[in-house]
Amino acid sequence: MITVQSVQNAAAFEPSHSASPTTAPVTSSTFGSQLQDAINALTPAPQTITSEPVTPAAADASPITQSALSVNAPAATGSAAIKNFIEWQSAQPNPFGQGTMADLWVMQGISDPFNSAALASQAQNELTRSDSRAAFNPSYLAEWRGDWKTQMAQAKAAESARQTLIVAADNVNHVAVGGVVMG
Repeated sequence: MITVQSVQNAAAFEPSHSASPTTAPVTSSTFGSQLQDAINALTPAPQTITSEPVTPAAADASPITQSALSVNAPAATGSAAIKNFIEWQSAQPNPFGQGTMADLWVMQGISDPFNSAALASQAQNELTRSDSRAAFNPSYLAEWRGDWKTQMAQAKAAESARQTLIVAADNVNHVAVGGVVMG
């Protein structure tokens, strides 16, 4: 049992120069017993559990068979999905400089990206991640799915038209791109 004691005499806290301890009267508080009661109420009592052995039913005695799930099954190396991803990735701008990812691969010595084991592995990882995202968000559509070639051509044409308008406006205003005054 936990007992909380309080000192009745404040002089007991003052330092004593004598070798004998101060003997102040102490009283027990009911707080300690209340705290112990609360702990006992929250602590579950030990229980003895006895059970009979479980026997499997006759239907459960059949051998367990495993079947492959085809929901997010990885695509085989060289599959159409991997080739489509590699083709899409090769057309993307190189984030490390000018050109496309295909140009970067050539600089790295990858002459045939479709037969590169490293690129096929990376593509498979991206496809698996994409399938996982789609499982959690049904409206998710990866950029390389669908008609990405037409979308990319339209985006390039729109960017070219936007740049043409900027150049035409700069010629009218006699200001070049970057703020240099012309004429």
